[in-house]
Amino acid sequence: MATKIKFPYTMHCPKCKAPLKIKAPNLVGTRINCPKCKKKIDVVTPDEDAHISYGVEAAPEPEVEPEPTEEEIEARIKEKKKKKLVDAMRQVWFWLTVIFLMVLVGLGVYVIFTYAIVPFADEDLSVPSEGKGPGLKEFQ
Repeated sequence: MATKIKFPYTMHCPKCKAPLKIKAPNLVGTRINCPKCKKKIDVVTPDEDAHISYGVEAAPEPEVEPEPTEEEIEARIKEKKKKKLVDAMRQVWFWLTVIFLMVLVGLGVYVIFTYAIVPFADEDLSVPSEGKGPGLKEFQ
């Protein structure tokens, strides 16, 4: 059932959205130039005009997410707990690694000090005044 169109009616340009007054029924279905932007547009009825996209992209409808079910809520809670546990374990392993490396460096320093430095600390390396003694040997 078609609705009866009352003339004149206002249509809008799909490009610039300028209002166009359609005065006669014989213009419906023809092409006219927009007086503002000069683009050729099809003259349509007011019912059709409501369903035409006007060249400017319409903002997308926001997607409404459905309310999560109890199972989804429980799964999210479990996932968060698991993530917290993994993060805590990563921190533990990090600090264990740091402590291990510190012990390793300390042990290396101890070994070097004990076996490379201390044994030579008691030797007398001074040059003897008469060229004799435990110090440097004379070259012949």
